[in-house]
Amino acid sequence: MGDHTLILDVMALIIECIVIVSVHYKHMTEGQENRTFLNVQIVAIILTLLDLSSEFFARNLNGSLVRLTLATVLTYGYLLVRFLFPVIYLLFILSEAGVMYTLESIRNRILVFGCYVVIVILIFANNFTKEVFSITLTNGYHRGSDMTLIFVIGFLYYLVGLGIVLYCRRYMDRTKWICLLLTYLIGMTGSLWQAAHEGALVEIMSYAIMILMSHLFIQRPEEVVDFSVDIYSWWQYREHLKRCKRANHPLKILVLRFVNATEVRALLGELAYNSYVRNTAKNIRRLMGETYGLTSMYYGPMGCIIIVFDDVNAPVEELVPKIEEYHELKAAEDNVPASVMQLRMAIVRFLVDITHVEGMVNFSVTFPRFLQQGRNLLSIEQIANNPDIKIRNQSVEIIARALEKNYFEMYYQPIYNVKTGTFTSAEALIRLNDPQFGFVPPETFISEAEHFGYMKPIGQFILENVFSFLGEIQASALGLEYMEINLSVQQCVQKNLLQVFTELEKKYEVDPRYVNLEVTETMSALNPKAMIRNIKALSERGYRFSLDDYGTGFSNIVRVIHLPMDLVKIDKSLIALLDEERCQNIVADTIHMMHRNHMRVVCEGVETEEQAQLLASMDCDFIQGFYYCEPLPKEDFLAFIRQHNT
Repeated sequence: MGDHTLILDVMALIIECIVIVSVHYKHMTEGQENRTFLNVQIVAIILTLLDLSSEFFARNLNGSLVRLTLATVLTYGYLLVRFLFPVIYLLFILSEAGVMYTLESIRNRILVFGCYVVIVILIFANNFTKEVFSITLTNGYHRGSDMTLIFVIGFLYYLVGLGIVLYCRRYMDRTKWICLLLTYLIGMTGSLWQAAHEGALVEIMSYAIMILMSHLFIQRPEEVVDFSVDIYSWWQYREHLKRCKRANHPLKILVLRFVNATEVRALLGELAYNSYVRNTAKNIRRLMGETYGLTSMYYGPMGCIIIVFDDVNAPVEELVPKIEEYHELKAAEDNVPASVMQLRMAIVRFLVDITHVEGMVNFSVTFPRFLQQGRNLLSIEQIANNPDIKIRNQSVEIIARALEKNYFEMYYQPIYNVKTGTFTSAEALIRLNDPQFGFVPPETFISEAEHFGYMKPIGQFILENVFSFLGEIQASALGLEYMEINLSVQQCVQKNLLQVFTELEKKYEVDPRYVNLEVTETMSALNPKAMIRNIKALSERGYRFSLDDYGTGFSNIVRVIHLPMDLVKIDKSLIALLDEERCQNIVADTIHMMHRNHMRVVCEGVETEEQAQLLASMDCDFIQGFYYCEPLPKEDFLAFIRQHNT
């Protein structure tokens, strides 16, 4: 064995030490994936040290029996650890794929560990046979015939490992899987090359390269850890859920959320807030100890700390009072962050209570809305019995099914014209009637559709149905001046929006003057160029626009008057407060202000005669609400209009 071997081993040791220091510095030692990777690094360092030391003593026996004994013992250790490395790395692959739980099967354990056990038996048998290797004072190190058998078994193990790596493709991100496959092939090639060329010991260096590539391209510390609080990132949380979803491996999750985190962060400053979160995470880890098996902790937006338990039956409920006690203790110490932080918690089983990855991520932020008054914990039982959570849990499937099976329906709510005393317009409203869950409230499925990117196909469904409806009826003969259609943010910035409307006009023979398009005040605050361009292009073509939900956003009249708006719709939240004098003054002034800017006003959410009369006295142009009529299916709407307008 030449000096180049020592140089390669020293270089490999340097690489391995740099990686393990980086891992500890970046706090990547918690969680199943990181722990298995840490085991890979430790085994590699031990292997390199054994190779260096056994090489040193084997080359420098100098007739010493002590050195001979040390060289022999170190060689035994080297061989045992050498064939252990691919086993440990395979465990790392299983953990990255999220299928480590498959080792609960005895058959799978035999598949992973069986070859190594046979190799260990052959190595220990060398004490009696000397057929694996021998070291003598006269001849030094020499391979025996059984070493070839060990390499053959090792090669068979590598083939089994390669099969497992290929099998894990279905559970992993494509880029990460390619990196894992490449690293495994590098280690496999190095091992086979060394088996065929006794003097060319490149295996240790190939393992070092595997570790470096795994750290840089698979672990990806900058994405994995949120260094501001030393907790795994929100991106990594989503990736963990994806892996377990693909592997169909359920998890138990404890979600902690400081519901006033934004205000506290603004009050204390970013550094003080992050320090508190970091210390809280450390103390939660201390409270958990080793009781709960494999766990991972993640940090996300809106003051979320997520603790994921690999065992779906972990006694997480026992941890909740400990965390509450810790939080109360800190608050009693007059610790400013703890004394003002409002902590809420939820326990949920992923793939049991919530089955969709994005649904779980969304729930982690929004769960406080489902808590009963005065309660700080949302339990598994409460989640299972809450129909709204069930719907949100399966919202993606519900919306996709509705689009595919045509479960969406269009309803129309008449709008009363104060000056004519008739119903001269209406708002088109979408409804979802699911065969499994029944009527799904619009405020539920619309927000979920926006979150999961379904508003564009839903918006197209609305346009198709409303244009088809207008093409069927004679709007002017019924006394209808126009139909109001809500546009989503995604539609407003759609590049070919003008073309979409042009095609609908031709397809259903609808004049643009019969269509009024609603955009929200929040949308106008975004003020993207594409939206402004689309609104102006459609306005020039003859479409009218109204600003919906006025009074819920910034209420910036300067921004409003720079858009080609014909109508402004005052939100129902203001109308609900009309019994208060100050609100009456605000609504009256708003109506007069809009009139001075040549815009008409619609007041939404009118439910009583008193509200309707008061708004009419304020010179409101249009009134919409249950007092006059609720949203109606197409045929019922037509019957209502014929009855009241003729």
